[in-house]
Amino acid sequence: MNYNFTEREELGRTVFLLSLDKQNMTERIIIGKKSKIRCYFQEGIGEVYYDQSSPIGTFLQNFKANLAWQIKTTSLLDSYERSVLLENDRIYYAKPSIDFLQDQYKSNEPAAIFVSIRTWEEYLKCADLIRGNALFKNISNTLHQPFLIDISFGDILEKKHSQFLFEQITEQELTAELWYLKNSSECILVYNSLLPIFLYYINEIKDQSFTFNNCKACTKSFLSKNLHIELCSDECRKNQAAQQKIEFKERTKDDKITIAYDAAYYYWYNRVRKLKNSKNINPNKLIHARTAFESFRKEAAAMKKSINPDDEGTEKFCVWVIAQNQIIDQIMEAD
Repeated sequence: MNYNFTEREELGRTVFLLSLDKQNMTERIIIGKKSKIRCYFQEGIGEVYYDQSSPIGTFLQNFKANLAWQIKTTSLLDSYERSVLLENDRIYYAKPSIDFLQDQYKSNEPAAIFVSIRTWEEYLKCADLIRGNALFKNISNTLHQPFLIDISFGDILEKKHSQFLFEQITEQELTAELWYLKNSSECILVYNSLLPIFLYYINEIKDQSFTFNNCKACTKSFLSKNLHIELCSDECRKNQAAQQKIEFKERTKDDKITIAYDAAYYYWYNRVRKLKNSKNINPNKLIHARTAFESFRKEAAAMKKSINPDDEGTEKFCVWVIAQNQIIDQIMEAD
């Protein structure tokens, strides 16, 4: 659903809803008008700005500090200072900030989408109020506060980091609602600040004794029920299974090749040795046998290096090795 940052959208406050499914280890985030979001969540009716389900912990892991929110939105405040009568003129002066909000909305990051919409809503709302400049400044500072905290949410489970986050929240920012919807687990809904979302999320993680692990396949950090879970998603599990299949083929290939080559090598070796130790040795036949044996070893070594486990190279090599035994047999049988 698109959002127009040059006009007034439909009435109603935009909210951020988070639902954690701790049984299936997923999170769902919906951003939309409060008047519509309940019906959308339960019945799937209506439209919202954002709706995404992801592995639990994704929101915390992907969130990044961004000081640009404090810098790039200054033209919104500056536009209040100008003596303009028409809203279009005010929007003209605010264009640098509007472009920034538009880019954040298109980023597909839920935090950025939510804050960009709420910033614009409050900007238009405060424009019609006495001392709207000061009021909007306070509201925007509250909305942008999470982006100014330079802290890794992968480490925030530590007590000192969690306490630090709690100290950043003002009474106004603590505003949140808990919903218990039909056929769903508990949901938290905010509209003034995302900081309560972080605190709620962290408390839920601690209550469930979840932990951040590093995925064995993609190396990314992910939230899991215990330290023994090594893969973060179905995609990584699929990739890991495919890699294990390739490694198995490689090991199998090496076993078959080694067995076939060793058997052929000792067959040749014993035949040449028998020829060498015979009472009536034929020097020319011995030279011929040794030359053929050396040629066999070099050709076999070259073939082993070029074998691809994904095709029929292993089987072809085994058949070829066995067939080479006929060469030494013919030399031995010759007069």
